[in-house]
Amino acid sequence: MYLIRSARWDDPAELRQRPELWRRVRRFNLPVQLALAAGEEVAAAAEDPARAALLSLAPCCSGSPEFFDAARLFGTGNNGARFRTPHVNPILTLHAVDNLALSALAITLGNQAYGLGLGGGAGQGWVALEVAWERLAEEREAEALVMAGDQDAANPASPANTGGLAVALLFARRPQPYPPLGRTVRLAAVNRPSATQPVEPEARPHAAAGLAALLAALADVSTTGRWVYRVPAEHGDGRDRPELAWEVT
Repeated sequence: MYLIRSARWDDPAELRQRPELWRRVRRFNLPVQLALAAGEEVAAAAEDPARAALLSLAPCCSGSPEFFDAARLFGTGNNGARFRTPHVNPILTLHAVDNLALSALAITLGNQAYGLGLGGGAGQGWVALEVAWERLAEEREAEALVMAGDQDAANPASPANTGGLAVALLFARRPQPYPPLGRTVRLAAVNRPSATQPVEPEARPHAAAGLAALLAALADVSTTGRWVYRVPAEHGDGRDRPELAWEVT
């Protein structure tokens, strides 16, 4: 499958500069907002977005910001703070685990094709690429869109909506130049060599960070031919080190 488009969103201010997008996503939490912005950006390059396979990697905690805050407070043992009753929006809270962004994007695109919502666990991004590769190789769909959103959980004291990262990638069976390189970029295989020793350091549960690192590395490719991206240990699943074989022509 060929990588056709990619997008990275990490600036909340840009969301408000697109009134129609902001109107649709403003009640979601930031990682979902950014994921939808990235997903819609790459979907614009699809020949038939309503029939593309959609694969979504969840933010670590989705649902409403209030629901996220309450869950975090409970998970940290309260730390002496008083619990408060969270505002519960049924539409958001029913999607508290992993499929809010997937559902919202499917509705926006009028998509009723294959959809898969994966969690934000370590290494799930490479699972999403494997599934997309398999479906396009089997000609079940002509295009596949992978979308991921993360929230900034580095500082447990920070509010839920203060930081996030989202990426989206559009793949297709048809060859087409990938704009950042001006050349065609084909994902030939996702290999998982058997680990001969424990993977160090421990993997981190990020949905978008690993894919963002892949796009950054790909942007630096200056030669044509075969290019292998070995997934860093922190972006793996803690058990193996996937290797992505690409062909740049």
